[in-house]
Amino acid sequence: MPQGRRHRPGRRPGNPEKSLLIKAISYKDSDLQMPPKGEKLSEEDITTLTEWITMGAPDPRTSVGKLTGLNDKARSHWAYQPVKKPEVPSVKASKIYIKNEIDNFIVAKLEANGFQPSHLASKEALLRRATYDLTGLPPTTHEVREFLIDSSAKAWERVVDRLLASPHYGERWGRYLARQRSLCRHDRRQSAGQGLPLRLRLDLSRLGHQSLHTTTWRTTSSS
Repeated sequence: MPQGRRHRPGRRPGNPEKSLLIKAISYKDSDLQMPPKGEKLSEEDITTLTEWITMGAPDPRTSVGKLTGLNDKARSHWAYQPVKKPEVPSVKASKIYIKNEIDNFIVAKLEANGFQPSHLASKEALLRRATYDLTGLPPTTHEVREFLIDSSAKAWERVVDRLLASPHYGERWGRYLARQRSLCRHDRRQSAGQGLPLRLRLDLSRLGHQSLHTTTWRTTSSS
């Protein structure tokens, strides 16, 4: 790349107008065209390379920080800001909705948009929702009774820990991994001219995923 034809630099970092690379891919010279034979790059690709030269043509192996392409607006996005502890907002809602500092942020956002928190679910409804969501199964009568009589502050944490440790949790969510592996196998068959078209398989996958979540929502909402 640094050496062009007749030992002239192929690129001029910071000066795309004098760069042979930009001249060649822009087809400004009939004797200097890359790629040759009329296979010109798209305008988007040419713009990307031009911006790279303007940035100084940094080597991504040693100058990853410069090769970001972020403008000032993008750099101001929250994802690129240093991690810091934000101030916990105060809320007007009753303290029964605030169990930890995260709830402060959620309720504050609701109030800023003119909403109020929904009524708290009963312990039985809460247990049913968590059990259906994590395992896909309803709680047993024994599990309901145990949760109802547990008045300790750690009752809900114990329920969640128990559900996450349950084999049914792995069985439920393992299906998604199995589905992805199945799609990969179908992709390999498709490359050999077998199986359903990829777009149809993805549509069927989305349909099944949507049906699952719709059923779960109806079941938990009815609680």
